[in-house]
Parts: sequence; structure tokens; C-alpha cells
Amino acid sequence: MNAASPLRFGAAAGGLLLGATLLVANAPLEFALASVFLFAGPHNWMEFRYAVARLPSRLAVFRRFFSVALGGIVLLTVGSWAIPGAARFGGSARSAAMWALLWNLSLVGWIAGLAYLRSRERPVRDWPWLLPVALAIGALVCVAPTAWSLALVYAHPVVSFVVLDRELRRHHRQWRQVYHVALAAVPLAIVLLCWTLRDAPPLAGEGTDALTMRLVAHAGAREIPILSTRALVATLALLELLHYAVWIVALPVVTGQGAPWRTVRAAITRGWVTRQRAFRLALGLGAAAVLTLWIAFTADYARARDLYFTLAIAHVLAEVPVVLRLV
Repeated sequence: MNAASPLRFGAAAGGLLLGATLLVANAPLEFALASVFLFAGPHNWMEFRYAVARLPSRLAVFRRFFSVALGGIVLLTVGSWAIPGAARFGGSARSAAMWALLWNLSLVGWIAGLAYLRSRERPVRDWPWLLPVALAIGALVCVAPTAWSLALVYAHPVVSFVVLDRELRRHHRQWRQVYHVALAAVPLAIVLLCWTLRDAPPLAGEGTDALTMRLVAHAGAREIPILSTRALVATLALLELLHYAVWIVALPVVTGQGAPWRTVRAAITRGWVTRQRAFRLALGLGAAAVLTLWIAFTADYARARDLYFTLAIAHVLAEVPVVLRLV
């Protein structure tokens, strides 16, 4: 890699941040809707492709970690579907809140358990702060459950930044300093967005259009009333755009996985014809699912978006063991 590569990488990262900030500042609602339509499905497909490529060749060595990871993903995903369903079909608001609290505490416990299992594996990590932090977050969940839920919404896009940093450390250490400068500029861009849009008028359709109202609620308008709804939607749209860019563009370039349609080399499939075929089949089914999602968005965007975010909790949870395996 020649000496100009870090500069090109920094220029690309800075240009992306600047362009995305300008776009969401001028049309936050439109780009919030368009980014989900265009990139939600492809980025899930790329996440799956990346995760399989990072799996170790011998899962049995890490069976406790992966058993807890898979079990937690399944149970927490089903639980997230069951809570609103129970509230809708006869459950009281109080019981629904209690079940939601139990789900969030289970999430914290699951992450802490996975982190502990990861710390015991090679290379062994000394994380004495793990239990105190888990207990502190559990207390936050009990005291301010809405703040915790909103924190998860805004923290999810940041996970991809961590993954990219770890891959840069493995493949292109000389790019990391430039990348850290670009990361430091993200909070500045958010502050600039919020300041610029502090007195902006409400979004078109706010208060009358159901889809717009869901977007506004998802961005935390009720929890953060001091900011304009336009600023909140723009901030979340910016983070999501950067999140999609990392998974769809940056990580394939950094890891050398290349074009999305290429079948990557995965340690878990090495020497196993059956696993290689299963991986290719899964990628093919994933591509079909992406096309189906685009068709569904075209036919009924609001319902397709609701369905997507209901199902997408599984991929959000799956990012946890992926990140832990990288640290």
C-alpha cells in the first residue's frame, strides 16, 4: 500500500461525512426514508457475509461462547416480538412495561455473560470492570428505561465504527490515525446539525402522517424535547448513513473481501465442501431476501419498514458476539 493511501482514505471518509451531513441537514425525513429503502437489506447481507468470514474454523473450541451467543439471539429476538404482541392482545400497560424491563435486563446480562466468556478465551483479557459496569447499566435500565432504549437506538450505528477500527488495526494500521480524526469529526457534525436546525420548523406530515410520527418517536422526540424534531431525525439519519457506508463500502475494502457479489474465503468452510455450499446457498437466499425487501418497500413502505425493524432486532443482537470476538 503506497504512502498516499492514508490520505485517500481520510479524504474519502471526510468527504462522506461532509456530504452526508449536508444531505440530512437539508432533507432529513427524505434521506431517513431513502437510506432504509436503499441500504437496509444490503447492509444486513454484508454483515452476514462478514460474520461468517470471521468465524473460527473450529467452533467446538469456543462452543460455550457461541452457544450462549446463539441462544441469547434467539430468545431475545422472540421476546422482543412477544412483548408488544402481549400488550396488544389484552395485556395492561404496566405488565408490558415490566416485561420490557425484564427483556432489557436480560439483554444486559447476556452481553455481560458473553463478555466474561470472551475474557476467559485466548487471548485472555483482564476486565475487572465488567461486573461493576454491568450492574451500573442494569440500575440505569431500572431507573430510566426509556433513556436506555433510546441509547440503544443511537449506539447501534456506532458498533460499525468499532468493527472498522479493529479491522484497520489488523489490515491497515497506517490508516487508523486518519480514521480516528474522522471519528472525532462525527460529534462535531452532530453538534453542527443540532445547532443549525435548533429553530427549524416541524417536519412535513408531523402530527398527521403515521410514518413521520413513527420516525420522530424513533429518534427520541419525547425523550429529548429540547431539540427540534428535525434535528433529531437528521442526527439519527446521519448515523445510519455512516453505519451503512461502513458495512457496504468501507469494510469490504479494508478486509479485502472485494465486491459484494464475491464469495469470501471463510475459515469455517475451509476443506468442507458441504459448508461451502451451505454458505453460498445462504448468501443466495440473502440476496433474494434483499430483492423481496425492496419490492415490499415499493408496494407499502410503512408496513415494510415496520416489519423490517421488527425482524432486524436479530441482526442487531448478532453484532454483539461479532464485536466481542474482535476485542
